[in-house]
Amino acid sequence: MISELLGVDVPDDGTFIGHGGDSFHAVVLIARIYEQWKVELDLVTVLNSTPGGLSRTLTTALVNPGRTA
Repeated sequence: MISELLGVDVPDDGTFIGHGGDSFHAVVLIARIYEQWKVELDLVTVLNSTPGGLSRTLTTALVNPGRTA
């Protein structure tokens, strides 16, 4: 999802910002994640994330519904 949004291949350990992500892209990603999984993410969490870290955050949120990631 991150690679699709940014238009570049982002490795699992590549950073969101390091591959061209900014606050606008982060807000779009937050909205897409909420639409698909109903998980609320913090802007700073997304900006500081890697795809692998974001995946772990989403998995934890999906396993523990009702919690904000």
